[in-house]
Amino acid sequence: MPRLVGCPPDWERGVFPGLEGETVGETAGRTGRLVSRRQVLAGAGGAAMVGAGLGSAPGAAADPSATAAAEVGHARVGETATRLVGVIDQKSGSFVAYGFYTLIAGVNEADLFSAQTDPVSESKAFFTFHGTASLVQRTVVGDVFTLAVAGSLAHYYQRSPASSFANPDSFASGVKIGTSKFALQDVLVQLSSTSGLATLEGPVTQVSARPFRFGGRTIQFGRAGLKTQLSASGLGAARSLIPPVVRLSLAGTQVVAS
Repeated sequence: MPRLVGCPPDWERGVFPGLEGETVGETAGRTGRLVSRRQVLAGAGGAAMVGAGLGSAPGAAADPSATAAAEVGHARVGETATRLVGVIDQKSGSFVAYGFYTLIAGVNEADLFSAQTDPVSESKAFFTFHGTASLVQRTVVGDVFTLAVAGSLAHYYQRSPASSFANPDSFASGVKIGTSKFALQDVLVQLSSTSGLATLEGPVTQVSARPFRFGGRTIQFGRAGLKTQLSASGLGAARSLIPPVVRLSLAGTQVVAS
């Protein structure tokens, strides 16, 4: 059963995970509170206003009470907020990034996946990301290629995980729980004409966050204005050099900057 862990004192609001997918009526019956139809409709209207900007999916609606959301994916300055693995596909000056989270501060690691496998699988990941970026600058010195890129990223909660690296769009599925923007430097050291070791780093700023139901309770992934520093490394494989068509497989960590 999903449970939240490691929450700082300011997150302690008496929120403990219950049953996944618990309805408003079930919650009322369990706690002895009566919820009128008018109250339910009023709450649903608030959730609809939030969902209008960020999208929605069946079975994982946003909770209308934003003030009750426990914040995850956030930590003290200098501490790890998230860890991720993924892929970046480059075609000329355009990039598509997608993958899943292997650590989110405040969430038990075992609860990030619908089933435990070794190695962990994207097809079991509840939390995914998908974004795009454009080339800003490119330099080449010997066998060292440096790219500056800027773009945006969306974060998703998939109640029924079904992502696959064979289908990049599958990572942009479920409820959109937040958005971020980033500016990264990608340094690639060429190993051969078709491969190289890559290191990425740069700031990521969260633009929006949407409360949602997870483990029977309301949580929020990060917060608007959260600043982190991403550091990642991986291996690039080129299918074409002119124009560049490259797939970069990577793993990275985001540390809270402010």
